[in-house]
Amino acid sequence: MCACALLFAVVGVVLRFDDVHPVGEWRELVAAFEAEGMRASLAVPMGLVSSDQQVKFLQEAAAKGHELMDHGYDHGVYAHRCATAEEFREVSALPFVAEADAQSRQVGFRFSFDRSHPGNQTILGTITNGCLEVSEADAKRMHRPDKIYVPSLDRFFAFDDPKGGKAKIRSFYVPRPVSVPDVPHGELILCHQQAFGLCDEALRFQAGLSRRAFLEKGLPVPRVWIQPGGWEPWIPVAQFRRVYVQEFGYTAADCLPGSSPTWNCDPQAKNPDIARLTMRPQAYLDSPSVTPERLRQAIRAAQTKGRGICFLSHMRPSPKMAGGWNEWMTETKVLLRWLKANEIPVQTFSEMAKELWGNANW
Repeated sequence: MCACALLFAVVGVVLRFDDVHPVGEWRELVAAFEAEGMRASLAVPMGLVSSDQQVKFLQEAAAKGHELMDHGYDHGVYAHRCATAEEFREVSALPFVAEADAQSRQVGFRFSFDRSHPGNQTILGTITNGCLEVSEADAKRMHRPDKIYVPSLDRFFAFDDPKGGKAKIRSFYVPRPVSVPDVPHGELILCHQQAFGLCDEALRFQAGLSRRAFLEKGLPVPRVWIQPGGWEPWIPVAQFRRVYVQEFGYTAADCLPGSSPTWNCDPQAKNPDIARLTMRPQAYLDSPSVTPERLRQAIRAAQTKGRGICFLSHMRPSPKMAGGWNEWMTETKVLLRWLKANEIPVQTFSEMAKELWGNANW
């Protein structure tokens, strides 16, 4: 189906599944897709794939046309955990490393920060015994993966989601406690995630790690990058394109968010080259607020607008599912059967990107 026909025909759906899972769960999921003649899109941090059984499954899945996507070598970009002490010694000596912890073998990469970014906000707060305390109004403005800049310390920190105006200070790089001197009440900067950026060398290092991991496991090199979410700042699209697209041949990505959840699956997007790198899920299949009926409504709404639509799952049953994994799988199978019965194509991530926008890199 060509992109120009999308306004007059059924629009596709991407069902994306993130992270590393037990082989049995992966196999059951993929079997449900295959039973309906469909293919799944799996975003995998390949550096965390450790067992021979996992590798064998991924090889089989790739051979059958299921899409395997780069989800960050070890589910991060701004930081990297080294597998051995020898690797830590080598990596920690790289010129773009800003922080290295020998005990955890974790390194953090040098980043830039745009102090004039319009998303940055000034708030008032106090840090005592590693706990940040702000007003209730300011607490409502704090959302991960935003960061806090403390001018008196000239340091950046992350934080837990505030409760009652209080939040535990964490390391900028990974969600672990960090030693922070007490800071008297004063101005702090709540930093927008899009105000940060890594140096190109660090991004190149991360892309190389993933490529090697895929090849060493006998898998096709990744062409789609799925941002590891929830903690780190996002990567600027221009920088991602400069390194991942131009140097490593990536063709699509879940990178910076678009102006709305469905904007980036809109074939009429003003800049298709950016749109294909900012694809974002419209809903989370594991959320307690997402019901089968709401999914169908969202799909129908996307169809009437001539847009593709993407759903994300971490393959974790939501708390509303008393039956746990079995109930989650049942709902997934029902959704796949409904899509097939209504002749709504289920596409892989890269298939939808190519169909919507096309690009010379394809």
